[in-house]
Amino acid sequence: MKKNRNYVLIAVLMFFAVVLVPWGDIYESIFNTARTEEDIVRIATRELKPHEGDEVEIIDTFTYNGNTKAAVWVQYGNKVALIDFDRNWGEGFVFNKIAKPIIRGDGCYSVPLFPDGYAFLCTNEKIAVFYINGEEIPVEKVPFVCFHDDRIPAHETTGYTTTTEYYFLDRDGNELQ
Repeated sequence: MKKNRNYVLIAVLMFFAVVLVPWGDIYESIFNTARTEEDIVRIATRELKPHEGDEVEIIDTFTYNGNTKAAVWVQYGNKVALIDFDRNWGEGFVFNKIAKPIIRGDGCYSVPLFPDGYAFLCTNEKIAVFYINGEEIPVEKVPFVCFHDDRIPAHETTGYTTTTEYYFLDRDGNELQ
C-alpha cells in the first residue's frame, strides 16, 4: 500500500513539474508583451511605480534598429521615461527596460540607446530647432521626438564613447536651458 502512495506522490509531482512550471514562462510572456497602448501603460505603471494619483501617459513612440526594437516616451506626474521593447514578431513587443532620461534643459531629454543611437524628447514650447552633428532639424510640433541612428562605437577600455553633438534651440538660436 505504501508503494502505491509513493507512485501517486511521484505522479502528482511530475504533473506539477510538467504542467505548471511552463506556466511561469507563459505568464511572464503574457504580462511583459505589449500589443496595445493599454498594455504599454500597464507595463509602464508596473515598472515605474508612479505615486498614487499619477497616471502614466504615452507621449510618443518610435521603432529603431531595423524595426526590431521600439521605444515609448511616457510621462507620469512631472517625470518622463523611455520604455524600451524588443519586437516579438507576430506577438507584439516584449518589455526590455526602462531608461531614465538625461535632462538637457527645461523639458528637453536624451537617452543613449547603446549601441544603436540616441532618443530625444523636448516638451518645451519654445523649441524651434534641433541641432545634431551639424544638421538643423526644424521643429514642427511639440512634443518633439527624434531618434538619431548614430552607431555608438565601443571604446577598448572605457566602454561606450561618442562624438554626437546636439542642442535644443529656440527661435533666436539660443540653447534651451
